[in-house]
Amino acid sequence: MKDEMSFGLWLKQRRILLGITQSQLAQHTGYSVSLIQKIEANQRRPSQQMAEQLTNILSLPDDQPALLQTLAAQQRLTPRHNLPIALTSFVDRVAEIRRLHQICEHTRLISLIGPGGVGKTRLAIHLASERLQAFPDGVWLVELAALGDPVLVPQAVAHVLGINEEANRSLEETLAAHLAHRQLLLVLDNCEHVIDACAQLVTLLLQSAARLNILVTSRTPLAIVWRDAIPSTTTSRSRCCHFV
Repeated sequence: MKDEMSFGLWLKQRRILLGITQSQLAQHTGYSVSLIQKIEANQRRPSQQMAEQLTNILSLPDDQPALLQTLAAQQRLTPRHNLPIALTSFVDRVAEIRRLHQICEHTRLISLIGPGGVGKTRLAIHLASERLQAFPDGVWLVELAALGDPVLVPQAVAHVLGINEEANRSLEETLAAHLAHRQLLLVLDNCEHVIDACAQLVTLLLQSAARLNILVTSRTPLAIVWRDAIPSTTTSRSRCCHFV
């Protein structure tokens, strides 16, 4: 394999050589077809776990598993995320952000609660962007403000993660299975109008995925009590949000 060949191109060529379809590869790995397509198109990068799965499934020669995993690791040096570029400075909120980083070390669920217009979304995106290196499977922002039906919350999350619903199980179960062994940060933004649906999904995912972290922004708190949650603390700016 040439040094300049991308992981996605290599994967596609190897799959075709072995006569394996994207659908078959997705079925063997437990990933969606759309995720396989994105990896082959170099739009997504594989986690170490996925690289190891592909190594086993594609039955690589003895001298190639390390090469595959090295290539995947090299591509992971650029953190995977869909966060927008920050256009504002947070110089005046250094203490606030430091406190949030401290909280992140002790809980997998953080909610930024406050009225509209106080900067919850900007703060969440800034915090998430500073924690990219902590999550090898990515940091993914799910924007819920335009969502009109609470039933569509799982679909919104699945769309961002590139996951398709599977036969004989609900989309929520598919999400839980997909995230079970992944280390990623999920940012659910503007949850207030679909708060109950978010609470149900967050509870399921946190129980199913031990290395999943979730950051929520909302005008109202999630109606759940997570076992390692941090008590509510007023931020340094009276007009801003609470940490929960």
